[in-house]
Amino acid sequence: MTMVDTSFIGRRLPTVDAVVEPGRLRGFRRVIGSADPSDPVAPPTFLFALEMLEAERPLAFIEDMDVHIPSVLHSEQSFDYHHPVRAGDRLVLETIVLDVFEKRGGALVFIVQGTRVTNDDGVHVADLRRTLVVRKAQEQS
Repeated sequence: MTMVDTSFIGRRLPTVDAVVEPGRLRGFRRVIGSADPSDPVAPPTFLFALEMLEAERPLAFIEDMDVHIPSVLHSEQSFDYHHPVRAGDRLVLETIVLDVFEKRGGALVFIVQGTRVTNDDGVHVADLRRTLVVRKAQEQS
């Protein structure tokens, strides 16, 4: 990636269909040090992990942008839950690239994504947002 390609703004990533499997949820809770691994309500970060685990090609959009994967940094993430996500729920995660911009004279490219999560009943359960930073290689002269 030699310049900011704003044509990716508005691009929809492949929809991810996922099931909140009880065993996977318990394992995730153990990894994050949850006080009660058997709690059937998913913690906020679980949906990011679920999306990555269930996507056919979780980094496809980065590859499509011709980004060198080792130069990608995770910058920030946020969650807005509108309804609890529980073990056994079937979810649809729809992600769109919200913004692509640069800072530091083009040395850093920011990619902002938003994900809308709905359940099988069509209930809008959460909105996820993440920002990735791409460190661009310095040109050698």
